[in-house]
Amino acid sequence: MAFDQDIICHGIPSINNGPWIQELLNNNIILTDVSQTFDPIDILIGADVLGKLMTGRLHNLECGMTAIETRLDWTLMGKKPTLNYSENDAALIVTSMYVQEADISNFWSLGVIGITDPIETKSKKLAEQEICERFRETVVINNDKRYEVCLPWKENHPQLESNKEIAQRRLQITTDKLKKQGLYEEYDQVLMKWLDEGIIERVPVDEENSWGHYLPHRHVLKINSTTRLRPVFDASAKSKNGISLNQCLETGPNLIELIPSMLLRFREKEIGVISDIEKAFWQISVTPKDRNVLRFLWWKNDVIEVLRHSRVVFGVTSSSFILAATVKLHLELLSKEDKFKDMLTSIIKLISSFYVDNCVTSVDSLKELHQFKEESTLLMAEGGFNFRSHKIFDPIGFACPVLLLPKLLLQKINTLKWDIEVPQEIKEDFEKWYHQLKLLEEVKVPRWISSTHKTERQTSFHVFVDASQVAYAAVIYMRTQTDTDTKIQLIAAKSRVSPNKKMTIPRLELLAATIGARLMKSVLETMVYDQQEIYFWSDSTTVLTWIQQERQWATFVWNRVQEIRKITNIECWRYVRGVWNPADLPSRGCTTSHLIESKWWEGPDWLYNSEE
Repeated sequence: MAFDQDIICHGIPSINNGPWIQELLNNNIILTDVSQTFDPIDILIGADVLGKLMTGRLHNLECGMTAIETRLDWTLMGKKPTLNYSENDAALIVTSMYVQEADISNFWSLGVIGITDPIETKSKKLAEQEICERFRETVVINNDKRYEVCLPWKENHPQLESNKEIAQRRLQITTDKLKKQGLYEEYDQVLMKWLDEGIIERVPVDEENSWGHYLPHRHVLKINSTTRLRPVFDASAKSKNGISLNQCLETGPNLIELIPSMLLRFREKEIGVISDIEKAFWQISVTPKDRNVLRFLWWKNDVIEVLRHSRVVFGVTSSSFILAATVKLHLELLSKEDKFKDMLTSIIKLISSFYVDNCVTSVDSLKELHQFKEESTLLMAEGGFNFRSHKIFDPIGFACPVLLLPKLLLQKINTLKWDIEVPQEIKEDFEKWYHQLKLLEEVKVPRWISSTHKTERQTSFHVFVDASQVAYAAVIYMRTQTDTDTKIQLIAAKSRVSPNKKMTIPRLELLAATIGARLMKSVLETMVYDQQEIYFWSDSTTVLTWIQQERQWATFVWNRVQEIRKITNIECWRYVRGVWNPADLPSRGCTTSHLIESKWWEGPDWLYNSEE
């Protein structure tokens, strides 16, 4: 399958005028895309369904091409005859490929964060590591004592063409809107301020007619923001060959995958800390040889002038990766310097706590907070980054059972044709779900997952797994016991829609056990606990038998059992009655009001009891 490819097929030019057009008209055949444009492809139709679109009518033209009627209208196939062949000539080549049906449950790829197949994770990490290593080799410190980077170009990326005409049209549209809204002068002042600060620069007059790629821009107005009016640049704007700058650049690792781990660290200790880098992207310079793909147009005395970015541009697909990789490189370099060896603890904490320009972590005391704030500010300043710190409390996501319902509704309507209205029953279910979401604002969840320090408590993790015919789920609670009290806190939860192909409940229960084992492994890799008790709970005696007995089960069962046995202790797996299993709720889904009434995030009542 090609869902992971940025480009499957480049743009195809429209059919231009020639004697074949008149021949088509004479036969009452009208083509809708006869022009000189070069538009990107909107939809690719697989060879497995192409035959269903053909009506059977065709007409062989004298020039050698063939007009074929489809249910979408007439199309032209073949090579246009000409003495001067152009690489932009339109032609159609049909290649038969078998593509398996896409499972709709794959569309929520973010839902598998922390529970991804280890083999898939390993190959992905190797590719990401290679991208990072190539990028790090290009980073230097320039004469302004600022980190300077090359854009992370994809290997064998498609050719990027000049799109100045498109940028000129977009400039006029933006200018008209700014003047209509009375914002033109303010917008101009923002750009002139950037020019003074070296964020952008003018392209020398003698270079204006040289090759360059342009980023169209528009304004965004936020009345209550500290930055009221700001330009936004479109690096997805395509040139005539259908290629954009974003398609040519690496995006690096998926930074969203870091969020669960960071939120766990944020809840781990008594005081939560969030810090950020002021104007982070603008602190990193772009090497001069790459700046001509970051050009844009603006006005000077009512005449268009050419400018370009000299710093990393917010809105370019690789920018978050560039910032994250540069910050990590900076901290790793500091860790090797003797003068910062006393701050090594803060350096390690910073390396593991950054999400783009935000540092999210937690500390055990006010003394540690003040030390981290002081040292982190100094460390980041060494790289030209202004680090701002403050204390904050914030809950994490806990609505896993509620979020299952829209996925199930989407699975139901996936079999409908695109032009058929959604059934009234499904429409009403969705609207009811949507309007109840606001009730979540009433819920308050403690940020700190414990109420005492490590030396004063006994900690255990409890992983519950369950499945229904529609979904399977895993939930992790942390149980903290002191001499006077017992606390239960939700640590992590995941639910997955069952595959479209019907499976037996025991096999779905095994899938739940698998993601439970993976999720616990992910938590342990994030949270620092020297000793902890771990319990895995399932209400399926069949699954417990599969895990605890070393036998040659069927392939589906065998593969998952071997993974579970590898990353968990089989003696930790225990039976729980179905009515006592809190994973039942996310495996079936529920309304927001039901979730609030259940106080699901507080764990089952029986878990507060002593083991006796």
